Amino acid sequence: MDIGVFQFTILFLSFSCPIYISLPPQKPLYPTMPRKSALYFNQTLNQYSSTIKGKKHYFGADLASAQVKFEAILSGSLKTDNQEEEPPAYKSITLQQLVNKFIKHKKQTNAADNTILWYEGHLNTFIGFIGPTKKADSINLALVQQFVSTICKKRDYSLNTEKGLKRAIRSLFAYATEETNLLLINPVKSRKFAVGSYSKSEAIPIPTDEEVKKAIAYFETRNPALCDLIKFLYHSGSRLSEARNIKLKDIDINRKRINLGKAESKQYRTTGKKRTIYLSDKVLEIVARNMKDKEAGDYLFINPTANSQSRQWIPNSARSHCRRAKDKLGFLLNLRGIRHVAITNLILAGVDLLSISKLVGHANLTMIQKFYEELNAEHLIDTANKI
Repeated sequence: MDIGVFQFTILFLSFSCPIYISLPPQKPLYPTMPRKSALYFNQTLNQYSSTIKGKKHYFGADLASAQVKFEAILSGSLKTDNQEEEPPAYKSITLQQLVNKFIKHKKQTNAADNTILWYEGHLNTFIGFIGPTKKADSINLALVQQFVSTICKKRDYSLNTEKGLKRAIRSLFAYATEETNLLLINPVKSRKFAVGSYSKSEAIPIPTDEEVKKAIAYFETRNPALCDLIKFLYHSGSRLSEARNIKLKDIDINRKRINLGKAESKQYRTTGKKRTIYLSDKVLEIVARNMKDKEAGDYLFINPTANSQSRQWIPNSARSHCRRAKDKLGFLLNLRGIRHVAITNLILAGVDLLSISKLVGHANLTMIQKFYEELNAEHLIDTANKI
């Protein structure tokens, strides 16, 4: 046979009749290591469990007993059949039970008192709308969205308050599904329930002395609790954060002063000195009126319509009352700005700057000097005439 014909025949057969060669199985480059068995507590089933040699075992809720059984199976002294155990039935919990567990968890993780009150306020509102006996695993996204839209419209919540409400609900269900497995599905994990970032609202102008007096007259009969809080800010020059955190145990009636603790005092955080609020006769009258029928651990100023157990005033709640009164008053009352009015009145009354800084809790004279510089020319001219 011609050599060219032979080469062509071999080439033709190689394409038309492929040859399959069976190779031995290859070992993985990195052999997988079996997962070491360990004892885990399943909060959804409320008991300990473990997977041993591919088989699921359940040991009950008692740790000591579970540990003994677990070690006995590992050592082989406790014989079990090859069939995997059936897991116990899933036990659903009510919304009230879930919120109670969440608040207890926050306290155990040393969350600040104000943070816990913030969660309690929003989540108690959520419970009031949904119902305390509602099964937590039956709550869906549509129901939560209905709650948010209804309550925000009814209470005239600002955008930031609405976002805070959503954050509280998201934290609750994240705790239930990701941290504890109390629920199998998170109903608010969808992007449709996105919270977004907080936005800075437009600055509310500082009220005038006449506007504060008009607001006091308006709330005198409509909301006496808020009225007393406004009066206290106006006559004491205190910060809103200080006034709403005053407890009866902080008050020394005989010495006419209030000694705030570390957490409530901005002055302590900046200078290391505790904040003392000195009580004039007008302020003392407000304090004595609000101390009636309360215990040492109670807050001095309470919100009668609050859902939380302490009924402490939350800034957003107080501002909400002011927003509702905006049309009747003709202006939006800036609660934080009342302190500015009080300081201005002290300056115009001729009180020396050092005494004012002590009364209102400023660390130094810098802030008081800024107030003095911001007074209008007419008042400065009147002051100059006294020289």
